[in-house]
Amino acid sequence: MPSDPAAQNAWVPRPHLMTDTETETTDDAAIRIIDSVQDAEQSALEAVRTFLDEVNGVFPDLTEDGPRRKIIDSAFNMTQQLSLGNR
Repeated sequence: MPSDPAAQNAWVPRPHLMTDTETETTDDAAIRIIDSVQDAEQSALEAVRTFLDEVNGVFPDLTEDGPRRKIIDSAFNMTQQLSLGNR
């Protein structure tokens, strides 16, 4: 570091001030990320609904511990693991 006091001030790190364009770009990126997450969540919900409709159509609801219940529980466990793995 220089010994001159005026030169020492030149070495002090200054925070980066964002310009309006950088702020807009950051805001646009954040909105795109939020939209993407919302789209993914909606797609996942639709996939689960479709899956449940298929399971309900194939397996009657005869008992609490029947194959239908095991399949649905396994599917929900899988989707939970996938969603937690992405965070």
